[in-house]
Amino acid sequence: MVYSDLSYAYRRLRDTLGEERVSKDHMEQVLYTHDFASLPKQAAIQFRLNPDLMVLPKSTQEVVRVLRLGKELELPVVPRGGGTSLHAGSVPNLGGILLSTSLMKRVVEVDVDRRFLTIQGGATWDEALEAAEAAGMSFPLEPLLRRAATVGGHLSNGGVGIGSYKYGAFSRWVRSLEVVLPDGDVLETGERAFDLGSRNYNLTNLFLGAEGTLGVITKATLRLRAKPEGFAVAAYGFPDMATLGEGLRALTQSPVTPYHIGFFDESHLIMQRAFQGYRAWARGPRAELEQTPRVPALPAAALVAFEGSKDQVQAEAKATAQILTEAGGTRQEDFVAELLWAQRDQPYQSRRISGGLVAVEALVPLSRLEEAVAGATKLARKMKTEAAVHGFLTDRSSALLVPYLVTDERTLRGQLSLAFVERFHEFVLGLQGHPVGLGFLATYNLAPMFGPLVGMMQGIKNSLDPDNVVNRGKLVETLAKPPPLYPFSEFIVPPGLMRFGLRFLSAFRRLMPSQRIITRLKKRGV
Repeated sequence: MVYSDLSYAYRRLRDTLGEERVSKDHMEQVLYTHDFASLPKQAAIQFRLNPDLMVLPKSTQEVVRVLRLGKELELPVVPRGGGTSLHAGSVPNLGGILLSTSLMKRVVEVDVDRRFLTIQGGATWDEALEAAEAAGMSFPLEPLLRRAATVGGHLSNGGVGIGSYKYGAFSRWVRSLEVVLPDGDVLETGERAFDLGSRNYNLTNLFLGAEGTLGVITKATLRLRAKPEGFAVAAYGFPDMATLGEGLRALTQSPVTPYHIGFFDESHLIMQRAFQGYRAWARGPRAELEQTPRVPALPAAALVAFEGSKDQVQAEAKATAQILTEAGGTRQEDFVAELLWAQRDQPYQSRRISGGLVAVEALVPLSRLEEAVAGATKLARKMKTEAAVHGFLTDRSSALLVPYLVTDERTLRGQLSLAFVERFHEFVLGLQGHPVGLGFLATYNLAPMFGPLVGMMQGIKNSLDPDNVVNRGKLVETLAKPPPLYPFSEFIVPPGLMRFGLRFLSAFRRLMPSQRIITRLKKRGV
């Protein structure tokens, strides 16, 4: 697909934003053709992954002008935050304008008396949490990749994070959003000064989890709370994932409500140890490497965090210790818990020593946690590679499971490993769980997940974005470049065809040599 008005659009955007914040440089385009996981080069056959133009607005009004121009010229506009989505949610599939919010980082207001923080959507969660901290307050939730994930981008993908076991999903802590709709109108979804809860239509929740298909989140007003008086973390080792699962279920059935309950399989701990060793080796002599404290090589581990009053923290930590040790867990030294807690927002450090990885997120019933971990491991082996698994409990009956393949995305073998996503999604749906984040790679999951509600979702998209301007061809459908002799400018990829394509990659991957990075590290005693 070639857009005829690109030169005109480029001139208009330069007049609006300035020459330094509009680009059509090819090398910059390449940077935006992937999110957290690189797409196979073969994807370029079907999709236009390179944006035609990249823009960096600083204000809501500049976003308005970009979207109105996209509507006027029928150019798709792809919003992008920190690029931490897993399945091409912020990657162009039809070219067009890529709108990066990376310069929209301003803290608009912190109101301590009414306990809210208003911040631009391009700020990272690190910056949002620091702003709350500087005001003597705190925000109770963190996404897994808080250093890179932006406020608007993460809220667009909805979901849970560290702290959700005690405080619920992010949606419970969002008072209001400022959203630029596809036609350029600006919508304030609620009253920032008051927490209206569920009165009237909850327009805020309409945009949480819409994956940027209904508009661009330019500001968010978040509820704050007082800083907790006490905080503590504890780590427990288990002989296997089955014993760990039993221990976690026993903990959820108790009155104790920890702040966070995380879990790790042996492979994930090996990869974390490997990166710690690599970093120590890069920094100093061998003697320093040998003295560097590292996460122990455990078959399975749990990390439990507590916060509240000092007495509450002490009582919950004591009760948890009794529950988990009776279930077969072994309390680890304090430095182990501190290391695991420090790594909570850096779960994929190993990509720096392996050349890349493919990650996938899914919510699974806690009752089937061990089955889900074993299934992810087995699926990876079928594809002649290996999976590491980590995650956390989101409430007393569910867990967010994050398996990832350690691979080298610079090679064909590594790129084909993306097919693991489809196989794992199918497996999780069979466990009565569901994938998290669809982007344009996994839209085939929408019907199995929501059934007749899919038509309603498509209706909402058509109502708010009749010209299909914002994140066109994502979430509710997959749009691609037209095949030869196709009479229309865009091709709707049937869900079955998209699934077939990923399965073809999976079959092709099985014909290639095995990649056993984790096994090699384990044999070396890492």
